Amino acid sequence: MHDNLIHCLIYNVRHSHDAAKETAKERVYHLRTEGHEDVAKAAQVLKLFTDDGIPQQTPFHEVQTRAFSILAAPKIDFVADHLTKAITFDETAFQWEHLDAVAQQFKRHLRPLLQRIAWASSAAQAPLIEAVEFLKAAFAQGRPLSQYPAWALPRRFIPDTAKRYVYAPGAGEHRQLLPDRYEFLVYRLLWHGLEAGNIFCRDSVRFRSFEDDLLDDQTWQAKETLLANAGLPLLTQPIRAHLAELEQQLEARLVEVNECIASGDNHHFKTIHRGPQVRWTRMALS
Repeated sequence: MHDNLIHCLIYNVRHSHDAAKETAKERVYHLRTEGHEDVAKAAQVLKLFTDDGIPQQTPFHEVQTRAFSILAAPKIDFVADHLTKAITFDETAFQWEHLDAVAQQFKRHLRPLLQRIAWASSAAQAPLIEAVEFLKAAFAQGRPLSQYPAWALPRRFIPDTAKRYVYAPGAGEHRQLLPDRYEFLVYRLLWHGLEAGNIFCRDSVRFRSFEDDLLDDQTWQAKETLLANAGLPLLTQPIRAHLAELEQQLEARLVEVNECIASGDNHHFKTIHRGPQVRWTRMALS
């Protein structure tokens, strides 16, 4: 059951993430296409300065009005920036803007899953689990994250690369934390941690940690009895004796393989005789 819950969380987080990426790409494409179209209109604006049909005494505001009828003032500024410097679009910012628009949707799907799973992690991911437990407590109280002061929310887990997006534009320590983005960042890092093997659930089969499948230190104190009862003599064999047996098997196998090649019984190899030297090479696969 817990495997299904976690797979459901991963699916929903990935779905929201992929939809945001696709929307952002489409927006960048639209802006670039619109920019190219506006360049052509900007050329018509420039031709106003060389138009012999406009009398020299024509007031500038009349020429300006004609220019704005061809291309709006903000777009003229955009084209000017496009021509004078390389315009780049922050695709990641567009992704977060899409997530802002669908916040109610992902919260409705992901909050119940977050609350019903007992999360655990490696030591490196402890700050993320701290944030998860904070969210679970807040959801249980029915208190919106926006009602908490920013200093009350665990923030040690936020990567430096994400800080510019989960905070509203501002200066210094007084920047406003955006609660919906903060929440989705927790979900996204949980997804990445689950797939990387750094986030666990002890009630799961697929997402248990390796340590959860091992005996605890107290039980392992009786290891001689446990190994003897396992019915596997190999576990009680001294390691040096086991390695010596493996070495003998390897040496015997090497001799067998070389004799098979030298005798010509292995048709995948051919031998080449050059005086006293004999070499073999692998036949090309047909």
